[in-house]
Amino acid sequence: MLWFGKPSQGSTAPANHHQPAKNTPQRAETSGVLAMCGTTDGQGRPVLITAHQENCLKLWELPSFTDRGTINEQKEVRAVGFAPGGMIIAGSKFGDVRIWRWKPSV
Repeated sequence: MLWFGKPSQGSTAPANHHQPAKNTPQRAETSGVLAMCGTTDGQGRPVLITAHQENCLKLWELPSFTDRGTINEQKEVRAVGFAPGGMIIAGSKFGDVRIWRWKPSV
């Protein structure tokens, strides 16, 4: 389950959350989230990137959790982040660091 938003004062309940529906590929035991990081896109909208056991990175628009894209074949990612200039950075348990430039959609 992913959480987004600031809980109301005095409450530990999430403001928003996302949980894949039962019996979908996203709920499979192999698709757990290993790492995540948030930022804003070029238009100032909040975006979350998640690294999954199924060897991919996924980008989500928040708070709706609309799919913004997938980067496949990223094995054993354990850390993700964003850097200035629209760069996405991922590090694997093997010590590899990969960098992609996030291009705005036209």
